[in-house]
Amino acid sequence: MPYIVGVLQEEQARLLSQMNDYMNEMAKLPHIGGNIVEKQISGNVCYYYTYNEGNKTINEIIQKNLDEFKKMLAERDRILKIISGIEEDLAIIDKALVGVVPNERTNQTIQRNA
Repeated sequence: MPYIVGVLQEEQARLLSQMNDYMNEMAKLPHIGGNIVEKQISGNVCYYYTYNEGNKTINEIIQKNLDEFKKMLAERDRILKIISGIEEDLAIIDKALVGVVPNERTNQTIQRNA
């Protein structure tokens, strides 16, 4: 049993490190949940990225090539799916370690439900 616990703890640490790396990568990408809007200003076409932040609607002009920006949005969506998978794996590991070891994510011992 201790060998399995060690393997699970190593995998948990690896997944937490991986999630941290992906979260840092996400910080470099556009805001979540926005739309690309086309506007004509003085006869020129400009593209804006529109998203909500609290009660405000934010319109940011797309400085980069539109195709490049769309690739960034696709990358953000890909990373979100990966993070979701990591969270699922961490939940499974947490359940497997219930009552065995302290939970590194919450700094508490996971208690087994009686």
